[in-house]
Amino acid sequence: MRRHRRISAASSDQRPTWQRDVRLLASSRGISMAGAEAGHIALLALAWHLTGSASQASLVLLAAVFARTLGAPLSGWIGDHCDRRRVIIGGELGVAVSLCAMAASQSMPQLLVACVFHAFAASTCGSALDASVASLVPANDLSKANSTLGMARTAGHMLGPVLGGLAVAGFGARSAFLLDATSSVIAAVLVIGIRGCVGGSAAARSEAGHDASSEDRSMLAGMRVLATDPVLRLLAAGWAGMCVCFAFITAAELPLAVEFGMDEPGLGMIVSSWCAGSLLGSWLARRVNVEQRGPRVLVYNALACSVVFAATGLVPAFWCVLVLMAIGGFSMSLADVVEMTIIQQRVEDGVRARVLAAYGALFSAIWGTNLAIAGLFVDAFSPGAAYVYGGVWCLVGAIGFTALGVMLRRQLLQHTLRVMRPRHALETELAESA
Repeated sequence: MRRHRRISAASSDQRPTWQRDVRLLASSRGISMAGAEAGHIALLALAWHLTGSASQASLVLLAAVFARTLGAPLSGWIGDHCDRRRVIIGGELGVAVSLCAMAASQSMPQLLVACVFHAFAASTCGSALDASVASLVPANDLSKANSTLGMARTAGHMLGPVLGGLAVAGFGARSAFLLDATSSVIAAVLVIGIRGCVGGSAAARSEAGHDASSEDRSMLAGMRVLATDPVLRLLAAGWAGMCVCFAFITAAELPLAVEFGMDEPGLGMIVSSWCAGSLLGSWLARRVNVEQRGPRVLVYNALACSVVFAATGLVPAFWCVLVLMAIGGFSMSLADVVEMTIIQQRVEDGVRARVLAAYGALFSAIWGTNLAIAGLFVDAFSPGAAYVYGGVWCLVGAIGFTALGVMLRRQLLQHTLRVMRPRHALETELAESA
């Protein structure tokens, strides 16, 4: 019995430390996401209470998009030049402070200012956290780590609206802000326990023989990488089409539930069905070999979402909508893990947070702009038409991902041919270049 315990203890000690760190990161992200979703419900409720107008209340969403987009260069720079553990902790505490300010807001201008600071702190924390994963985890295990983080985010996305709705209904919108702030503090405490190297300034100093140029240290370095790297350009082009789709889907979700006579509970069922599929997809995503099958997964997901959303706009029964949303959530969660793994593997640590911040800002701007257009589209036509139109934009994403797959396969073939070249041919080439 004692020998069995010693063997169990020894085997547990031999487990990679990154698994423990990823579990802490995932727990932190899940708790923070649950609080954020609860706070989102409270934010819209408080904005409505202060203004009495849906159009004016939507200004809080535009303020968040504005802060995430314009603040991306600075938030990414912070994540690359400071220890990312401290950046994540500071970001979560900054979110908590801004949430307390939201709870104390007595006017719309006060609420907007607090919302801007909240969005900047949250985006700084998010880009630093995603950038730190590639420093904590071996390259071959990145899909497993991103799968775990995806499951945690999805669980938080499922539980948060329920908690937020109960808090707003039982104690008022301001109490939900305090609930969100508490979740951010708990998330920050969990990150303190991470033992591995998360990158940032410590990693930059340890790179022997690497002198970063002024461009590498600038705030706009992430945008330059996105603009010059052909793989990231095609990846962003594909996801831009998907992002336009999701703006229209977001605007049409509640009207679609109302059209079926389900109202707000129907919206909750749509979100829950999507999240249920996402949980399963995130769990299975750890088995995907991103280097060999990543682009193929992205193409299949775009085609699947195109069919799912177009069918959602045409089906006659609400239960069909729920089934289709579960399929869409399953497919999208696989693609999300592949997307993040490709970026983490391709971008070096010294600029990774800036690239992720610029990448997120790009889609925040696309989503916010098209969300306003989508609202007008739903009013002019119908929720079902918005779903069909969104499905068409998924085909645009599929084209971008197909081009990405062709490029990656060509690069892999060139690398293989170079490795197979005779040694004397390589020596001749090196002598000529010298």
